[in-house]
Amino acid sequence: MESYTMDDTPKFGLERPRKGTSDWHEPLNGNFTRLDDSLMVTVDSESDLCEIEAAAGQPAYAVDTKRFFIGQSDGSWELQGIISSQQSGGSAQSDVTQDGAIVAPPGQVQSAIDRVANNGGGLVKLTPAESYRPPSNPWRVKPNVSLDFNGAVMRAQGERNDADIVYLGPRSQVLYPKIDLWNGGDGFDASNPYRGRVFSIDPGNWGLGYFADGTTIHGGYTLAVGAEGTWLYLGINKAESRGNHVSFVTITSNFGYPSYPNRQAADGEKSFETGIYFDSSTRSSDGGFMNGNFFCGNYQDASVPIRMEGPNPINKNIFNTQIQTTDGGTSIWRIEPQTAARENLMKGAIWDVGRLDGQAWQILSSFQAPDKPHHVCRDNHMNVLGATPEAVQNESGRAQWMTNAATNQTTEL
Repeated sequence: MESYTMDDTPKFGLERPRKGTSDWHEPLNGNFTRLDDSLMVTVDSESDLCEIEAAAGQPAYAVDTKRFFIGQSDGSWELQGIISSQQSGGSAQSDVTQDGAIVAPPGQVQSAIDRVANNGGGLVKLTPAESYRPPSNPWRVKPNVSLDFNGAVMRAQGERNDADIVYLGPRSQVLYPKIDLWNGGDGFDASNPYRGRVFSIDPGNWGLGYFADGTTIHGGYTLAVGAEGTWLYLGINKAESRGNHVSFVTITSNFGYPSYPNRQAADGEKSFETGIYFDSSTRSSDGGFMNGNFFCGNYQDASVPIRMEGPNPINKNIFNTQIQTTDGGTSIWRIEPQTAARENLMKGAIWDVGRLDGQAWQILSSFQAPDKPHHVCRDNHMNVLGATPEAVQNESGRAQWMTNAATNQTTEL
């Protein structure tokens, strides 16, 4: 029997039998094998790819996750990116960076966070060249998702004064946030102040009872004018039927007022009413705590940089800060009446204590729960440069401590 002869096609190397070739079924079957290893595999569910052995270089696409893969020589599938629904020039565009991050243009940040969260977590990046505005609904950074501002700046336009901006979930991260609420006068100012919460860590926003596991805000800066609103809110007021807890959160970010010469152009002298607010003020003392959190940063020009309020324990939180006071400020650290705050520690430096209207450290709580000895205000410690025991108002009736960091001399208040 005469053997067959053929030419290969130039693109896929398919065997093309010449006219009169015998046993033409043999090259035809070879072509089927090549096609099976070359054409794109499309599956409705990404999990179905586990049942399909990849050929080296073979493309694959999962409809449910919009993820694109390339086959490897060992039979596995390697993720290449996610194909967005946006079209440019008639072809799909990848919105995945080389490090696997999802790029979120303005107006699509929450959808990008949701998409990453649905895949078990990952990184969402903003685009530095784009202009972002505070969202109409808070960005909800879901568990195991990191939101990287990536050099982008969010600039306010003076709208939605009471709107919160970012809700952080357990194990979520916000990296290098740059938020300009003043925006050179085009955003919020003393005549049109921002009254919301820039960042909020609250189990009630997520239907949870326990909130910990490394929630982080790292780097960046929030610029504000107007003397209202809160930079960072930690709350345990919701879900009264069960204990709410905020623990082991790490915040290493900064906030303040415009620097010179912009300070002279802004109308007002304060950034926020409250910098960091620990709040259990509307909750009874039957459960919940905010313990073991860590804060580091430069806090400038808030009326009260650190405020604690409520009858549930606020214990062993550590602040390592530089604090710049503002004219007419209330205090540096204020423990409100009826507050259970114990063994919290502030370290760092305080600038210009004399600008304050009140004492640098106001301990206004003499709280002691009758049946819970650890629900009490006592043994808090300020170890700083720039303040002395004379700058403390202690109405607790219990031991509190002040250390002059320059001399290392500690005084029981």
